[in-house]
Amino acid sequence: MVHILTKKLLETKITGNKIKPHYRDPEKQKEKAKKVINEFKPGRSRGEIEKAVKSHETHQDYKFLRGLHALIERRCIFENKAKTPPNQIRKTLYDKGYVTNPTEREEAIEETAREHKIDKDKVNKWFWADRKDNEILKTKVNRNPTKLIKQYNLSATQTLFFDALEIQFKVSENYRQIFGMLKYLGLMYTVDKNLNITVTGPGSIFKKTRKYGNQIARLLPYIMKANKWNVSAKIEQKYGGEPKIYNFHLDNTKQKYFSTLKTKEQQSFDSEVERDLAERLEKIKPNWNIKREPTIIKSRNSVMIPDFSFEKYNKSFYLEVVGFWTPEYIEKKIKKVKNMEADKPVILAVNKNLKCTKQDFKKAEEVFFYKKRIPLKKIIKRMEKLENKAIKQNIQKIDITDITQKTEITDIKKKAKEKEVPPETIKKKLKKQPGAVCENKYIPPNKIQEIQNEINKLQNKKLPKVKEILQKHQLTEASLEKLGYTAKYQSFNPEDVQVKTKKEK
Repeated sequence: MVHILTKKLLETKITGNKIKPHYRDPEKQKEKAKKVINEFKPGRSRGEIEKAVKSHETHQDYKFLRGLHALIERRCIFENKAKTPPNQIRKTLYDKGYVTNPTEREEAIEETAREHKIDKDKVNKWFWADRKDNEILKTKVNRNPTKLIKQYNLSATQTLFFDALEIQFKVSENYRQIFGMLKYLGLMYTVDKNLNITVTGPGSIFKKTRKYGNQIARLLPYIMKANKWNVSAKIEQKYGGEPKIYNFHLDNTKQKYFSTLKTKEQQSFDSEVERDLAERLEKIKPNWNIKREPTIIKSRNSVMIPDFSFEKYNKSFYLEVVGFWTPEYIEKKIKKVKNMEADKPVILAVNKNLKCTKQDFKKAEEVFFYKKRIPLKKIIKRMEKLENKAIKQNIQKIDITDITQKTEITDIKKKAKEKEVPPETIKKKLKKQPGAVCENKYIPPNKIQEIQNEINKLQNKKLPKVKEILQKHQLTEASLEKLGYTAKYQSFNPEDVQVKTKKEK
């Protein structure tokens, strides 16, 4: 539900060509909100509540308090408590003609009460009971003051958007919901190469309609569901009787002013097939960044939201799971995939139960079929292909002299992060250099000699003593072979394990 404020209640701040609503800090203003909430007592009429709220107003905050009043009132249930329809009471009294003095008035009221079989005092009480101001609040109001203020801030933004010529936004996720709403609400939009989404505002329509303005307002909470979001708009306002265009901007750094509309931490899946795929891949390929519905991809005049993205070393590909089939759907899906940008490859996983054939997907770049579980082989093969490509691309241009010239052990993972290359690229290049690559460490020749000297000085080279030396250099038992040693196990007791050079028997 959209709770738009009236334009009379909208407060804005204008600085140069910039405009924004006067947002209220939920924590600082919650006492004022409490006062407004407390005036909504069951049994009070609308008019009595409005009068009570006005008693708290000052010149600085009257629009704010009236805005809170309006938001609360819209969610309240009011009723007409007259048991006899007020219009019938009025007709009966009016039919008795004019009264010229208090006595005649009393007589007319008494006669009306007798005719309708009600008490005399009810005639006065119910005479205008059907007027909106006289409707009675039926139930108690339970509103959180902080949340109420956040709703007020959202409503103020939605009200401002009523005069928007265009609205542009970008989000970090929640694409499927947003584009579902864009379609459902019938909003006109475009997407640029940087994935900025521009929606035509109600102010730029030939004939402004309240319906279109409401649709724009309904979209805003879905944008705010993303962890990162920003919204900009061109707002048309009258200044000195002439229309003037102002710039509006809002982003997630101001989230404290609005309700937390975040989705749950865990990713949502359309089916158990997709959940199963994600869980298996995360176990097998933990170093890959696997995202559900990760982004939008441009496809000429339309967009596509793939089910998964797989990213590593700044390279990625996408997977679309096809679990629904009609000839039209398949044709539309393939057309989108075919028109994707070259650097955004999409592969299709198609359910065999759909009775499709490879011929139906002949225009797709890559497609494979599954029955109950999506097979990992094709996806892992694509992952490894990307990994190898990234390694090959970097191996020629990477400079490792800063590593080979060091006299200390180098952490390859840290160095790879600094150089923004895969660790495997550095490992592969270091294998041609003197020294040793063990696990994720590079041990230069001088350090190998130093460690060997320390080990050789031991009178009895038992494994526990050797491990102490290795640990001092932040190495593990796995590095023994690279250092020229082997561990001879005589039993399961580590104290019995003898460390020897490869030449020793």
